[in-house]
Amino acid sequence: MFATLWWLADYPHVIGISSELRKEKSLKRFFYNIPLLLVRDNEKQVHIYFDVCPHKKAPLGCKKDEIYCSYHWWRFEYSWEIKNIPSSPHLEKKLKCKLHTIPVEEKYGLIWIFPNGKTTHKIPKIDQVMNESWKHVYRKKIFHTSDDLLIENFMDSTHTPIVHDGIVRTNKSKTKQTISVTQKDDIITANFGETKENVWLGMNHFFWNKLKISHTDTFLLPNLIQVNYKINNVDRFQAFIWCNQSQNGKSQGFFRLSYNFWMLLNIVLKVILPFVAKKVIKQDFDITIS
Repeated sequence: MFATLWWLADYPHVIGISSELRKEKSLKRFFYNIPLLLVRDNEKQVHIYFDVCPHKKAPLGCKKDEIYCSYHWWRFEYSWEIKNIPSSPHLEKKLKCKLHTIPVEEKYGLIWIFPNGKTTHKIPKIDQVMNESWKHVYRKKIFHTSDDLLIENFMDSTHTPIVHDGIVRTNKSKTKQTISVTQKDDIITANFGETKENVWLGMNHFFWNKLKISHTDTFLLPNLIQVNYKINNVDRFQAFIWCNQSQNGKSQGFFRLSYNFWMLLNIVLKVILPFVAKKVIKQDFDITIS
C-alpha cells in the first residue's frame, strides 16, 4: 500500500504525539492519503493498522481490548488476528483473515511509523543538547498546503519578522546577518551568525538588554526541520518540526518546542509558550494556504 511513496517509505515518519493517545483509546490519521488507525492497548503499547477491514474495506474502530469493523462487526485481537465473526462463527478458525499492521516505535514523546519496516533508516537523533533541565511543549496542526511548501516555510527565517512580527523577532529595525549554508548527505544546514535583536516577546529584558542571538536551521530528509537558538552563545531553545502529507492536498505538522533557561523564566515560559506557539502556528497556517 506504501508503494506510491517510493523512497519516502524507507524513512521513519512521525504520525502522532504520544500524549494524545491514551490507554485503550484510538486515533485516526491519514498518511499520504492512506487511512491509519492508531491504538494504545491496556499495556500502553501502541499498534498501528491500515484503517480498512480485510473483509469489505470498511473503516475500523477500537473498543476496550479489540478492533472491530463497523460494517459487519468483525472483531480482531490487538495482535491483528480474527477474533469473532457474528454472522458466520463457524468460519472464525477457517479464515486466514488478519489486519494489516505497520511497525511503530515511540521516541522523544512522538509516535513513529516505518512504512518499509525497521530495516532501512533509523529514527534520527534529535536530543544532542537535551537533558532533564529541558522542558518541552508539543503541538500538531493540519495545514491546507503541500508538505514541501510547509517545509520550505519552516526553513525560511526571512519570513519571521514579517509574518511573526513582535513574537519571533521584529520588523521595526533591520539587522545585518552572516549566513552560511552547507550540505552533507541527507542534511542541509543554514547557520545564522550572532546578532543583537529583539525576539520572543521582550526576551531581551530578561538579559538586561545584552541579548545576542544566533541560530541554526537544519533540514533532514525526508521531512524534519530542526531549529536551534543560542542566546549569548548558550543553547536555550529548540524547535523540531515534522511534516508529511495527510489527504486531499493537506499536510500535517508535528511540533516539539524545547527550552532551557533558569527556574523563574522556565515557569513563565511553561505558561505562555503554549499560547504563543498556537498563535505562531496559526500565522503560518494562514500564510501557507494554497
